[in-house]
Amino acid sequence: MEKVYKLIADGLVLRNGAVLLVKYDFTPDGQEGWFLPDDLLKYGEAPEKALHRILKDQTDLTVKSAKLAEVESFIGKDKSWHLVFHYQVEVSGEERRGEGVKDLKWFPLNELPPAKEFAHHGWGRSIIQRLTKK
Repeated sequence: MEKVYKLIADGLVLRNGAVLLVKYDFTPDGQEGWFLPDDLLKYGEAPEKALHRILKDQTDLTVKSAKLAEVESFIGKDKSWHLVFHYQVEVSGEERRGEGVKDLKWFPLNELPPAKEFAHHGWGRSIIQRLTKK
């Protein structure tokens, strides 16, 4: 069996005690709900460069600073190995929905949507909670 892997970068974008979440028009695995802005890395792309691309393309925000907060490794339901680079990010500019983004919204950290409203059974919510406690 061929070994399949997915390299992913996402951003925990915080501003004034709120986190930016997005919903996508389409996801390869059919997941619906809120996500941290994320995407697969392109071949040869460094994770932090991917983060800059992701935020610019999806939200029109510019990264002012990014700190690698955590690298997560797991086997997905599709049996592929996922290596996810989670960044804590400061941004500048005004957000707007980029191509492929159905909705984006700032949520106060103490008023996050319930886990059932996140994609992947609340995975993004658990990342937010874990990284904001560090």
